[in-house]
Amino acid sequence: MSTPALEVDIAELIYRGYVQGNNVYAAGNGGSCDQANHLCAELMGKFHDFRPPVCAHSLCSNPSTITAIANDYGFDEVFSRQVHSMAPGDILFLLSTSGDSANLVSAAEVALDRDVTTIHIGGGGLLGKLCEYGFLFTGSTAQIQERTLGTIHTICRAVDEVFENER
Repeated sequence: MSTPALEVDIAELIYRGYVQGNNVYAAGNGGSCDQANHLCAELMGKFHDFRPPVCAHSLCSNPSTITAIANDYGFDEVFSRQVHSMAPGDILFLLSTSGDSANLVSAAEVALDRDVTTIHIGGGGLLGKLCEYGFLFTGSTAQIQERTLGTIHTICRAVDEVFENER
């Protein structure tokens, strides 16, 4: 099965970041949080084929960080505050069924100021306009989440392929 071009481009970005010592991050709310965690698990562990682990972190997996930031700065800052710690060349996946979550939009704005590559997977919204790369879907929340998971798996398969080709 042939992998779509944008997924291959993203996989090559991830590989280049890996070679240069950059990290991958992902964030989302609710079901998209779970999908962000899933993406990071596939990159750190493996999707299908053995390959070196890609350093990937979910910004929504640490309740202590999220609640401390939300308490001190407000929920709209739970991701952007973490993005301030990222380095140029890092990659940030933003997953949102609406594409309009204020905390993800704020994270995208900070990431762009820090030369962090932004990738949106989900409904279009503001993230569809802000992010450098986008997989934009329409439909019900469930349909968008199903397409998001399929896209995550296609990207991870492409990462496996890129790593295999670079050996």
